[in-house]
Amino acid sequence: MLGRVPIRLRLTLAFAVVMAVVLAALGFFVYSRVGGALLHSADQSLRGQAAEAKARIGSTHGLIDRDTEGPTLLAEVVSPAGRVLRSSPPGLKVLLDEATLARVAAGATRLQTASRPGLKYEIRVLAQPVTQGALVVASSLKEREETLDRLIRE
Repeated sequence: MLGRVPIRLRLTLAFAVVMAVVLAALGFFVYSRVGGALLHSADQSLRGQAAEAKARIGSTHGLIDRDTEGPTLLAEVVSPAGRVLRSSPPGLKVLLDEATLARVAAGATRLQTASRPGLKYEIRVLAQPVTQGALVVASSLKEREETLDRLIRE
């Protein structure tokens, strides 16, 4: 049956299949590189905010600079027992589970992506040990997810 198909058509089909595979692989590569770069940018921003929040722990000012404070940036100081000692905005619940908080209180720094009930988008969380227990800074990944969705659609 394949012998009756003209050679030009067979070559065209083979070329089309190879090109489809190459384009799919290229699309996946671009998607993963853009996603990684956006995540790295979010991590750098969290590290900067954590350094600033760490310096503000003993002060009467909020943990987050007013210029950067917004609905996508959260910070809290959590005791080793898992109680929120201070947060920006006030009234936050603990952002990390007990096991992660115990590791941070023991001296480990954690950087992870988490989902929270009631939030549409995932958050990126950086937790560092401090004398009071753990400093947790989090930011929404809304912009990253929207950018990756736009990349797929367009």
